[in-house]
Amino acid sequence: MKKKLPYGLTDYVLLMTDDYYFVDKTKFIELLENTGSFLFLHRPRRFGKSLFLSMLHCYYGITYADRFEELFGDKYIGKHPTAEQGKYLVLSFNFSAVHGTGQGLEENFNSYAKRNIEAFAIHYSSFFEPGFLQEVRELKNVTDQLHYIGSRAKLQGLSIYLLIDEFDHFVNTKLSNNAHSDQIQELDFFNDFFNTIKSFTTGTHAPVKRIFITGVSPAILNDVTNTFNIGIDITSSSRFNEALGFSESELITMLSYYKSEG
Repeated sequence: MKKKLPYGLTDYVLLMTDDYYFVDKTKFIELLENTGSFLFLHRPRRFGKSLFLSMLHCYYGITYADRFEELFGDKYIGKHPTAEQGKYLVLSFNFSAVHGTGQGLEENFNSYAKRNIEAFAIHYSSFFEPGFLQEVRELKNVTDQLHYIGSRAKLQGLSIYLLIDEFDHFVNTKLSNNAHSDQIQELDFFNDFFNTIKSFTTGTHAPVKRIFITGVSPAILNDVTNTFNIGIDITSSSRFNEALGFSESELITMLSYYKSEG
């Protein structure tokens, strides 16, 4: 039976275990590691950004380590694994889920971020000391939760990989609604979020070892994350031209496959 088309699907595990067609982009994992620790990559919507992040999650996530052969065995990275495979606790966000205006935007952001942080705490609670999950839940502020997780991970010698998808989604929405540039000042809570993350990327035994962030427009970087100056924007690097989307040869191979399957 011909492979299914994964249109609109962003779950790497599902694609690998339910016979979907997949264009192997895993060679870029190795390239990312050799480029830098904190990276930004911007592409238009529908280019496969979310699936790419899901792939990174499965490769680096410590809870997927024993499924490496199943998920990557026949891929490029399966034959050329790096030393960091399966070594991380992965904290992920997709800010396309954040909506609202004014105070409502900040409340929506905090509510979404707290849900993801608490999901992280549930998933990795066994790696921390007893009471870790309860402590995270009792903290009402997102930055307090991040500080707590970062400090406990550092104490335990654990490494965190932070993945952020569509980091500029609600900012772009705000600007597209004829917002003036000075209204970006209303996004101080967003800067606080990145400042907190940055604080755990420096110093001895810093717990946040790697960050990969996707967005649609690099124009937002300077306005919103001006204090997050540790990241490298690889958007216009020719080495990553084919990391997302399909090249001509990949498209021809795909069409030839489905033609051969009738």
